[in-house]
Amino acid sequence: MFSTLRTRFGIPGVISVIALVFALVGGAFAADNLGGSGNGATASAKKALKGPKGAKGAKGATGAAGPAGPAGPAGPQGPAGPAGTPGANGTNGAAGAPGAAGKTVLNGEGSPAASLGTTGDFYIDTEVSEIYGPKEAGSWGSPTALVGEPGEDGEPWTVGGTLPPGETLTGAWGASIGAEEFSPAPISYTIPLAAALPDANVHIIKKAPNPNCPGPGQAAPGHLCVYVSAELEISILATSTVDGGGPGNSPQGVILAVEGSPGGWVYGHWAVTAPTS
Repeated sequence: MFSTLRTRFGIPGVISVIALVFALVGGAFAADNLGGSGNGATASAKKALKGPKGAKGAKGATGAAGPAGPAGPAGPQGPAGPAGTPGANGTNGAAGAPGAAGKTVLNGEGSPAASLGTTGDFYIDTEVSEIYGPKEAGSWGSPTALVGEPGEDGEPWTVGGTLPPGETLTGAWGASIGAEEFSPAPISYTIPLAAALPDANVHIIKKAPNPNCPGPGQAAPGHLCVYVSAELEISILATSTVDGGGPGNSPQGVILAVEGSPGGWVYGHWAVTAPTS
């Protein structure tokens, strides 16, 4: 290649061409080292080529808040706090208004007087086991029986309809004396005895004590106790027959013969207990 150039341009021409090539190559090399990435360039040369630092720009506006992230897992339960102090006692409330007057159940011997009790009350006639009420508009109205009719077999007692041994019946009795100065006072057993009691076992009790008749509502087995509560102008009171019409003592009851002055009266209670043997 050099022979060819020498032949074509001569020695001076060849030298000129070589000088031109070096000049081009050298310029490119220098430019590469000064502005390149640091292959052979010094720090001072780079600094000389670097322009002055520009002024700091203004801070940009804050961007909008991003969306909330997902909730994290629940943490462990913390320890229990200390117990609080007891609260103060509350004050008592105001007293309520008085309630309506209550109703009552009255009792006595005989029907009730119209002036007795108030509206809504009841009354029990202990003499005949009847109840009145409730009282309305000042009237007691008609009574209702508290004792039902006995059954065919004497329920609730034993079949056969007689008073069981040792059981006691009680009731009330009374009589008043008319112009004849005599009056019968029947005592009927609601449940008959198996047999009539001996006359000696029928006792009329005024004030004298009797071991077979310890008190009202009581009688020893096989005895009838007729208790006299009150009497006026009575001279004779005994079991008897009535004008010869029948026995005064039977399984169904007894008939008391009462004698005294006209206008006299007597009343009381009785108890009979069936024999145990």
